[in-house]
Formats: sequence, C-alpha cells, structure tokens
Amino acid sequence: MSDQPSPTLIRPLAVTMGEPAGIGPELIGRIWAARHIHKLPPLVYIGAIDALKQACPDIEIHEVDVVDDHALDTDALPAINIPLAAPNIPGTLNPDNGGAVISAIDKAVSLALSGDASAVVTAPIHKAALYQAGFTAPGHTEYLARLCGMPETASVMMLAAEDLRVVPVTVHIGLKEVAQTLTADQIIHVGMTTHRDLQSRFGIEKPRIAAAALNPHAGEDGAMGMEEATHITPAIWALKDHGIHVDGPLPADTLFHAEARKNYDTVICMYHDQALI
Repeated sequence: MSDQPSPTLIRPLAVTMGEPAGIGPELIGRIWAARHIHKLPPLVYIGAIDALKQACPDIEIHEVDVVDDHALDTDALPAINIPLAAPNIPGTLNPDNGGAVISAIDKAVSLALSGDASAVVTAPIHKAALYQAGFTAPGHTEYLARLCGMPETASVMMLAAEDLRVVPVTVHIGLKEVAQTLTADQIIHVGMTTHRDLQSRFGIEKPRIAAAALNPHAGEDGAMGMEEATHITPAIWALKDHGIHVDGPLPADTLFHAEARKNYDTVICMYHDQALI
C-alpha cells in the first residue's frame, strides 16, 4: 500500500452477518472474494468476525472501529466486530446469539443514516431465533423502518431482477389477514413510493406500474370478492390523479409471462407470496 494519502473513497456498503449459523457469513466471504470480478464498491462487514472466519478461514480481515478512508484503503475486508454471546455451530440455531444479529443491523443502519455507509445489505436472518432474543418486528423490512424513525407500515419492499420488479403491499402477515388489512391508503402509499423510487433510483423517467388484483380473475365483478372494487380500483384512480401511470387491477395469473412483462416496469402485488413467488 502507498504511504500517500488516498483520495476520498466511495462510501461502502454496510453488510450485516445475518444469522451466524446460517449461510450469511459464507455468502459474504464469497462476495468479498469476487468483488473485483463484479466491480463492487467498498464493503464493510458488520457482525461476528469469528463467524466469518469460521465460514471462510482464508479471508483476510481488517478489524476497525470506525468507517473512514483509512479503514477502507486496504486489501483486507474491513470489519466492525459484534461478538457472539455463545459459540457458533453452523447449521444449529442458538437464540443466545440473536442479540448480536440485531446489533449488527442496528450498527449498519446507523452507518447509513450518518452517511458513513452508502447503503445496507442484509444477510438472511432467522426470525424464530430472533423472537426468542426479544425481536418484535414482523420482519427485516419493518425493523429497518423502525430504525429510521418511521412507522412500520411506511416500509416498502421491492424485489428486483434484471427483467422483473415486484412490490408487495402487505408483507409479513398471514394470508387470512390480507383482506382485512388491505386498504386503499396503503396501496396509494406503496404506489407513490414505488413511482418516486423508480425515477430516482432506477432512472425511469415515466414509470409504468401494473397493479395485481387480490382475488382470482380480478374478483369476477364481485363474485369472488369485493376488494378490487372497494380498495384497489379507488387507489389506482387516486394514483392516476397524481399523474402516475398505473394499470389494473389485473389478474395475477396474467401478469408474469414474458410478453406481459414488456408492458410495465414493476408490479404492485397485494400480498407477500403473490409478489415473491
């Protein structure tokens, strides 16, 4: 390494370890090893260094306390250590280590909010183990909203691939609760957030959004349910009044074949598996 001062580096991605007994530490090690191939920005690992070394014994780690240019100007992976409370056994959950998982998320979000990290990347967590450690949020997404000082219902989750983006309106609730939970205001909030972020984060000047129906065949004019008429259609018209291009409600079984995907930039879905599947 040169002794000359380095120019200001791009703020890193803060990568949390996730469940230490799961696949997270191994994935992070593989991502770090392939960083040059994929031209990744700088990374900083937030979590138990022991768990990362256990999964990837050959990885070179540079333990740091703060994320500054000195910490990033290295060929080793910068890591902020969050010690585990109990020995880690890969493949075996231990709720005693749930506190470290939560602390890693907290630290990564604080780095993003302070501007020391450009974004947070979260390895998979195991919510059943976290609940035993005192985790009260329905999921990762809602917890991130909470850490940002927002209501959990303000969180919007998008899953994006090269040729498909989906956004669920209701997220971590049981299927039997969806119809009772779904509201026009919720759909409007998700639609406006999605439209704004497609413009600002994906560079799509005039986003095209498709809205999936909740019921089969879009409710069959009420024969299979009234949610399309009472919640989804009014929300779509409200979004149109804001100048947002939204089509729907459209039967979900017509939305995801290759030809249909040409007609939209993202699909707003009404529940978790309708989107994620």
